Amino acid sequence: MFRVIGAIALAAALLSSTSFAHPGHDHKHEAAQRREYIESLEQKDLGHCAETLMANGHYERAIKRRAETVARLRREAGIDHAPMLHARDINKVLNTNHRSNNPWNAQTPDSTVFGSNKSCILAPEIIEGPYYVSGEVMRTNIVENEKGVPLTLDLQLIDTTTCQPIPTAHLEIWSCNSTGVYSGVAGQGNGNANDLNNLKNTALRGFQAANSDGVVTFDTLVPGHYAGRANHIHVVSHIGATIRANNTLQGGTISHIGQIYFDQSLIDSINTIAPYSTNRIAKTPNRSDSWMAQGAATGDDDVINYVVLGNQVQEGLFGWITLGMDPRASRRITPAAWYGEGGGIKNPAGSQPGPVWPPPWGGEAENREAEAESKVLEG
Repeated sequence: MFRVIGAIALAAALLSSTSFAHPGHDHKHEAAQRREYIESLEQKDLGHCAETLMANGHYERAIKRRAETVARLRREAGIDHAPMLHARDINKVLNTNHRSNNPWNAQTPDSTVFGSNKSCILAPEIIEGPYYVSGEVMRTNIVENEKGVPLTLDLQLIDTTTCQPIPTAHLEIWSCNSTGVYSGVAGQGNGNANDLNNLKNTALRGFQAANSDGVVTFDTLVPGHYAGRANHIHVVSHIGATIRANNTLQGGTISHIGQIYFDQSLIDSINTIAPYSTNRIAKTPNRSDSWMAQGAATGDDDVINYVVLGNQVQEGLFGWITLGMDPRASRRITPAAWYGEGGGIKNPAGSQPGPVWPPPWGGEAENREAEAESKVLEG
């Protein structure tokens, strides 16, 4: 199992986490919940699945798919003739510089570059954060009009109990933009708190249905940073959901909630590029991010593997990670807002600064949620 040296330092980082990163959260309680859940799992990583995944051709198909995707992206960007930076790999989650020693070229075996399957076990106890919006649509490209470094993500879901892909899942992702602002939410700590037009914004949000290999692909951007957090992308899996006529999800259960991160050396490089460089909020490095530290301490490798498509990061990245999850798990998520044809509706009971987190479901709070959600679905 993947382990990170320096558990004492990680624990210290966790206990000293800032309170303004997710206003109203009880970080210590939620961290303890997640740690307890992880430690209760019979299988904490995908190491026990290696033989099964190899036998059913999973690794070979993954390598072929990743190589073909990178070739397509380079052709579409008109840089297939240009040199390509070598792949990075994750040796220790909190290392700040861990490049592979194998430069990529036409003679390099695809398995050398795309064969890494560092995995992340995503437990339902990790927080969704204060910026989840329910009602986003199914789509591959979630960039819209945002600017930043292009990122194509290959995300694969593996059932840790059967070692098989999960083709029935829908995977949802969302992140802030290059200057640290989330779309779809109006509130303190998220750009201009008085900008209610942001409730209508859907950029950098969406979901996809997994294919027969449990794979979803998104075209997005490398996210920026905001107060108290390292750069990250949120991921949530939905099991047993159906798709409405308007391409939104209905029903099912949420089996995991997680976050994925980036190599620190990559982030340092991207922070020098506009519009990332215009963000004046203090940066939080990976080693100081409490949620990333806790994931590493419990065995996760939640940093994406990636290649730079050209010879500079501005030309785009292709990243991949395998997500291990137990589809039998179930968690209720608290949205900050609901989105529908009529725009966004702020949830008065959820994901906002206040003395109660999460809000007490049932009674008046649950009625408010149901009323708001029905208004959204009616458009």
